[in-house]
Amino acid sequence: MNRTSAFMVTCGAVCASVFSLGCSSSVAGGATTRVETSAEPREITAGQNITVACTILSGSGGILEGETSYTLDPTTGWKAHGDEVTISISGTYTVRCSAPEMDLEDTDGVEVVVTPGVMAQVGTRLEPEQVAVHEGSEVTCAIEDMYGNAIETGADFSIAVDEGVTLLGDTVSAEKPGSYEVRCSTQTHADLPEVPVGIAHSGLLWLE
Repeated sequence: MNRTSAFMVTCGAVCASVFSLGCSSSVAGGATTRVETSAEPREITAGQNITVACTILSGSGGILEGETSYTLDPTTGWKAHGDEVTISISGTYTVRCSAPEMDLEDTDGVEVVVTPGVMAQVGTRLEPEQVAVHEGSEVTCAIEDMYGNAIETGADFSIAVDEGVTLLGDTVSAEKPGSYEVRCSTQTHADLPEVPVGIAHSGLLWLE
């Protein structure tokens, strides 16, 4: 996932009065203010929501009015709806609040752990999905939830490929340009639907 940028969501004046650790900044008059981040629950299953609360606190602990916003890192795999965030990709996310007009940011933030959901399909992944003729693409088979998150099950898989595709171990390649289907299957969870992928081979990059 791309972790080099952040997507900012505006919360409004005060998101909530529930807080965790934050950062501080000195302002006029010697008072110290800080913005604090809360994200609940801290552990969810893919597809569930968290509620984010950003709170600006004075040096004495009082709640201050001011516009706040928050970011999630990684910046993909989730969708914000105001202070509610739906996360569909498993992993660990860091939520950070800020108050841009007061130059405040919770640099530590809070972590949210997202685990895969229930088994939904047998997934096939290719890396890369498009290669030149005679170049190989690595196949990964996994039991996945409905969002494509891999679930560790210890299942044994077999790989089926279209005519014209060479399978060597977990690597597929083709001698002619075209689009081919690669499909993983398992007898361990034979009741799950199989989700194949297509691999495109381009002859443009192939030099004899």
